Amino acid sequence: MRINKYISSSGFCSRRKAEFFITNKLVKINNCIVTSLSYIVKDRDVVQICKKKINLVKKKIYLMINKPSKFIVSNNDPYFKNNIFNLLPKKILEKFRIYSIGRLDVNSTGVLLLTNDGYLTNRLLHPRYGVEKIYFVVLNKKLKYSDLQKIKMGVNLHEGIATVDKIYYFNNKKFSLIVKIHIGWNKVIRRIFDVLSYKVVCLHRLSFANIEIGKLNFGNWRFLKNYEINNLQNLIKNEKNNLHFKWS
Repeated sequence: MRINKYISSSGFCSRRKAEFFITNKLVKINNCIVTSLSYIVKDRDVVQICKKKINLVKKKIYLMINKPSKFIVSNNDPYFKNNIFNLLPKKILEKFRIYSIGRLDVNSTGVLLLTNDGYLTNRLLHPRYGVEKIYFVVLNKKLKYSDLQKIKMGVNLHEGIATVDKIYYFNNKKFSLIVKIHIGWNKVIRRIFDVLSYKVVCLHRLSFANIEIGKLNFGNWRFLKNYEINNLQNLIKNEKNNLHFKWS
């Protein structure tokens, strides 16, 4: 396995970040600095990044949590009280180094996937796969039909034209909507409405990559089911074996 893929598959960081570590002479294999991205890691190789030994993930877990409002999503603040990782059992956090697949801002709620599968995470976040997200949105005032049409045509943000896959009024109430989108830009939905002088007062993610929140209550979590994991892997055309781990 190539060294950059080995590092990302360990869950240590993304493949792009791994390449940064390699080219900046921060990776050692068998105590020798390696700078070649084409280096193939062998079974007995000892890989270190900044003097920390890393290993391939042997057991992979896949979770979903219904993120509550006022909670952050951060591996860098594990002791912050309102961190979604504090909603998980300590026995999982102690045994597995897990990360969120993408983020939700502090005031947003809904589906958030967590895993120690670095390969899957990096693929699902890559723009080429166009992972669909569905949101329930409540605005501070009724959305004019003319503005609804503007959103359908695309709204100009600093990254470019932000387009949605679908947008429609929820139960004919013009201040609440369902939005389907695949763009992963930071706070893109809030900014789309902000450009048109609306404020988002509620942003709730109903699904991510076709995995739905269902009846899961705020702050609760569950393991993904086998068919959900298979669907994610099929989405990125990953033919590796499914290593779903069930807690006993």
